[in-house]
Amino acid sequence: MPDDDLVDELRIAIEATYPGVSLWIHTSGTHLILGRLVVPEQQRNQGIGTAIMQRLLAEADHWGIPAALTPSNAYGGSLTRLRPFYRRFGFKPNRGRNKDFHTTESMVRTPKSQGAQ
Repeated sequence: MPDDDLVDELRIAIEATYPGVSLWIHTSGTHLILGRLVVPEQQRNQGIGTAIMQRLLAEADHWGIPAALTPSNAYGGSLTRLRPFYRRFGFKPNRGRNKDFHTTESMVRTPKSQGAQ
C-alpha cells in the first residue's frame, strides 16, 4: 500500500503535466480512491481524462490495489457519460457479485496483474 506522500507526489505530477486539471486522490487503507477529477471545460474531449485515468490505474496496478470512485455531476460532468467512461477502464458497479465491502464508493476496479500488462 502506498503511503500518503507517494500518492500526493502522483497527484502533483499529474496536475503539473495537465495544468488546470484538479485531482483529488487518496488511499483508504485498501483502495486508491479517486475523489475528484476535473478537466477544465475548454480542455475536455481531448483525451486528458483518459490519459490521467491510464496513469492512475497503472499506479494502482503497480501497487496491487483496487481503485474506487463515485461518479458525480457536481463539476459539470454528465453521469450518462461518466459511468461508461469509467467502465472502459474496468470499473464495475459496487453491488451484487462485484460488491467490495471495503469501500463505500459506487464503482470499483480490481488491479490488473503485472504480467497481463
